[in-house]
Amino acid sequence: KTYTLTLTDATANPDKTEYNDGDEIKLTANDAADGKEFDKWKLDGLTLKNGYQETNATIEVTITGNATAKATYKDKAPTTYTLTVDGGYIGDDETKASADYEAGATIKLTAKAKTGYHFTKWTVEDGTLSLSEEKLKANPLTFEMPDGAVSLKANYEEDTPDPVDPNPTPNPDDQPKTYTVTVKGGKINGE
Repeated sequence: KTYTLTLTDATANPDKTEYNDGDEIKLTANDAADGKEFDKWKLDGLTLKNGYQETNATIEVTITGNATAKATYKDKAPTTYTLTVDGGYIGDDETKASADYEAGATIKLTAKAKTGYHFTKWTVEDGTLSLSEEKLKANPLTFEMPDGAVSLKANYEEDTPDPVDPNPTPNPDDQPKTYTVTVKGGKINGE
């Protein structure tokens, strides 16, 4: 007995107009369109050979009747890269120190100094991010996510207390004041 095989978005090896019952056929999904990736096979009248799954782009099958094989595709997940921040946070969430972003995404980092310290600049600890020295001093810092993982660190310096003036100008309000107290019909300190 012979059967036909109808293919959609796939090729068969051997590629024949008719197959004998039980023939083994190798099916290969066509290349995915831009932004898509192979998802799975939709098979009818075909049995997968051992070791193959419907999610494999190339499979081997046995024909058991008039058959159809269709390769299906899904949207490709965007490629993301990890951004890590030390001494600051991402976006508006003060607890967010790491996240994954697509290249080109607009990122905002904010440095958060501890009491007694002030922010000086960002440094790129790992990865490639081309920013000017002037831009690296911005807080918050806004930039486009590069095409790769990147790690930034917020740098701080200890605040210096205001210097103490060795010859301060006296404040008239701080000077001792003299008051006159008059007591009528009583005593002060027993007198």
